[in-house]
Amino acid sequence: MGRIGATLSGFELTLLNRLSESRTAATLNSLRLATGKRINAPSDDPSTFVKLAGLQTQLNVVTATAANVTAAGSMVTQAQTTLDLIRTQLGVIRTELLKDEDGSLDAAQRAECQAKIDSAINTINGLASTSIDGKAILGGAGDYAVSGRNPNQVSGLKVYSKGMPGYSVAAEPAELTYTGADRYVSDAATITVVGSLGSGTAFAITTDDTLESVAASVNAETNLHGVIATVEDNTLTFQSAATGNEGLVYVDVSAGTFTTSEPDNWATGTAAVHSET
Repeated sequence: MGRIGATLSGFELTLLNRLSESRTAATLNSLRLATGKRINAPSDDPSTFVKLAGLQTQLNVVTATAANVTAAGSMVTQAQTTLDLIRTQLGVIRTELLKDEDGSLDAAQRAECQAKIDSAINTINGLASTSIDGKAILGGAGDYAVSGRNPNQVSGLKVYSKGMPGYSVAAEPAELTYTGADRYVSDAATITVVGSLGSGTAFAITTDDTLESVAASVNAETNLHGVIATVEDNTLTFQSAATGNEGLVYVDVSAGTFTTSEPDNWATGTAAVHSET
């Protein structure tokens, strides 16, 4: 006859151990299904867990580095665009000064040239205050890193060009032209100038507006869209500060009529032509 006691037999202990192992395995499988990972803790596979932790650290470093490179590239692009805008304005000033090199202009013509020069100077002053992440581009606070040399032996640094050798034809900016009526706007319209930097604000023009006043409105927002407007005789020219594939000029007409030299009022820059010689 069997006895009833407080102890478990070997067979019963084996059954309880198997039940506990089954529950543990079921819990582990549920966790793996929920996380989508085979290894969730060091106890799952210590050596593999250590390797995964190392790989995750490397991935975090690569991700952070890629983000820094992207941010640096964006800053360089913004800085280059701003410098291109300033260079273009300096070109406008030079062009206007050369018009009276021989002293042939009358007082009215000189006043007109001076107005364009003043406008270019105002644009340069505005661009000079442009900052990226709180640092003024022309603030003189830039720095550089020295590799393979003793930094104490570097007394100065000059950058003459960032272009690649082998390009015999320089990249050209995008350009649109608009023909007025005796230096006035031909038709009333509401336009928005768009460039490589973005979009300006919409503004209305009427037949009472001169081409110079339209150019002044565009140039007041050059830092927003990256487009510069100039007037020569009866022609209003929109030109991108950026060149090549980055050059873009678009005049969006939301009301009225404003017809330029290009279909759909859209123009892009011309890339540089590479020469093997």
